[in-house]
Order: sequence, then C-alpha cells, then structure tokens
Amino acid sequence: MTYRTSIDVLASVILSAALTAACGGDDGGGGGGGPDGAPPPIDAAPAALGAACTVGAGCASGFCADGVCCDAACGGTCEACGASGACQPIEAGQDPDEECATDACAAGTCDGAGACVITTAGEPCRAAAGECDVAEACDGINPACPADEIAPAATTCRDEAGACDVAEVCDGTTTACPADLLADAGTACGGFVCTGAAAACPEQCTTDEQCGASFVCGLGSSCIPGRRAFTTSTATGGALGGLDGADAYCQQLANTSPLLRGTYRAWLSDATGSPSTRFTQSTVPYYLPNGALLASSWSDLTDGFLARAFNVSDAGTVVGDNTPFTNTEANGTPISAASGAANCVNWTSGGASPGAWVGYSAAVDQGWTRNANTGSFTQCNVLHRLYCFQQ
Repeated sequence: MTYRTSIDVLASVILSAALTAACGGDDGGGGGGGPDGAPPPIDAAPAALGAACTVGAGCASGFCADGVCCDAACGGTCEACGASGACQPIEAGQDPDEECATDACAAGTCDGAGACVITTAGEPCRAAAGECDVAEACDGINPACPADEIAPAATTCRDEAGACDVAEVCDGTTTACPADLLADAGTACGGFVCTGAAAACPEQCTTDEQCGASFVCGLGSSCIPGRRAFTTSTATGGALGGLDGADAYCQQLANTSPLLRGTYRAWLSDATGSPSTRFTQSTVPYYLPNGALLASSWSDLTDGFLARAFNVSDAGTVVGDNTPFTNTEANGTPISAASGAANCVNWTSGGASPGAWVGYSAAVDQGWTRNANTGSFTQCNVLHRLYCFQQ
C-alpha cells in the first residue's frame, strides 16, 4: 500500500479551503465538503492483485500486466498475468501476443513452460541466395536462424560439363558463382586439344595443331602419339651457320608448312654435337608429313633400318631420290675421324673442300644416313637437302 506525504496533505487542505472561501464558505454556497464540512478523500487505496488496472501506479504491487494488477512485470516470452494476479507461463499451443511468430526457428506457439516451441534441428530457415551461398537450418536450440554465411573460397559451384570445360569455384566473398568459362584453346584433352569454343573434346583432326604435345594427326583422323620427320623441300650448300643454323633452316620450313608444328632439328653431326647428343630421344613413333611411319621410336630409328624410305618433304610430297647432308652414323653419332669425317668445317664452309658425308633418301638400311649406293661424299658447294626431326 502507498501512503501520501504530509506535504501532499497540507497542499490538499489549502486547496480545499480556498475553494470553500470562493464558494461562500458555510452559508450554503454549494461547497463540496463532507457532511461535517471536512474535505473528501483525495484518492482511493492502491488496488490488490487481480484488480483491473491500466498503469502500475494504481496497483499495490506496482505492476500492471495484461490489464490486471500483477505480482511481477510479467514481460518475458510466453508469460501472462492470470485473473489472480500471478504471472505464469502461457498454456502450451497458444501465443496470444504472437511472440513466437517473429523468429524463423520458433514454431509459432508457446511450450507451456515460458518459452517458444523450437523448430526441429535441420529444418531449413534461410534458403541459399546463390550457388556460393549456404542454406541455413535451425539448430533445434535457438529460435533465431543461424547467421547468414557464404560458401568458403575454392568450393566448387559449377562442375565441368566436358573435358574442355572448367569447373568454377566460389571466391569466398560473394554469393554468385563466377562466370562459366571454357578451357583455353590448346589445352590438352586426351590426344587432342580443346578449341576454346566447346565444352567437349574434339574427336577428329585434320592437322597436328589439333593434337596435343607428342601427338600427331594420324591417317584415321585421330590424334595418335608421335613426332614428325621430313626431308627438306629445298636444298642448301654446306655453309649453314653451324648446327644452330641448320636447325633454323629446318624450323623455317616447318613453320611455313600447314602439316607441321613444334620444334625441329637437323640430322647433322660435327665436332660440336650430333643427333645422339642433341635430339630428344623419342619413345613415340616418327611419322612423315603424309602420315607414313618412318620408325616406331628413337631406338627403332637408330637400329640401322627404317620402316620406309625417308623421302617426303615438309610440303607432304615425295621428293625423289636425293642425298641429304648428314655426317652421321645410323646410331646418331658422328662419322668417326678414322672414317674420314667431313662436315664442311662444322657446317660453316660452302667451298669445294673439305667436303661432307651424305645419306640416301631411297635407302631403308643404314645407307639412309651414310650412303653406300651412290657415293657417300660430296663437296660443300653442291646443294643438298637435310633430314629434319621434331623434338
């Protein structure tokens, strides 16, 4: 119960006296006093628990909740003040104040124990906003949906649609998957290479450019393991600029041929090197530009026998019988000094002397590189072709 202070009483008495005087005092002017002339009560006693109220000041407890004087503020979730003035949990299955309708993981009703019913763990509460967003689910404990998160960086968000497609991954900062990209043109896919314009790997070829490294376009329009070799379509004297110059001669012809690609070196030997020291010793076959097999590997190439005559040029045409510069044994080493080695002064001289060893393109035995049929020695001022091999 609340009590009025002495100051409040004094102020009330003074106000009552002033009103009485203004209205004629005791001569029947309609004063508002009681039967004995005393002032009426200023306010009633504070209300008890369960009494109707609008504000807490009118309640003895100081709390007005749900329209009645209550024993507590009763402001918690799923609480209500009953008719007796006692704060108590709201009945299970009810939610008169819609307190359980705001959180994504609250089931929408009270549980009868002063809390909202929580949605079952695993129930979705926030859908993914993109391929790199994560759909959140209720944890079965808290009424709120967990914090919104995105997929970690490097998470795959789009699988490749073929051998020439690229799987996209999330960047860890945005919800969208990056743009769909294809593998770069030239990316190996089996024996072929991607075009850069389609997700699927090609299935047929027309040139070596459509095949991967160490593959060539075979006679069946399929990319098969292999390297190319050719006899030059043009002839040159012995002043080649050394072995490097001879390699450049081969490379220039290969670069201008639509049938060839890659790096080429000349089948020549001198005091500075030979095929046995300068060549990539291939484990895959050597094919002529027209698709014919020359040798099944480096070992097969250097065993003294070829699969066919070495007489197809960089242009893909048969050049006829000719005697290319070589100064090289069938095993890829230089012709020994004891055999009268001659190499146009390390392939820098175009004079008649000292001369050079040559091969024979029609031969399929070791004569292809050390001619024993039409004369194996020549002058350096005479024009001859070269043998060239892809590395």
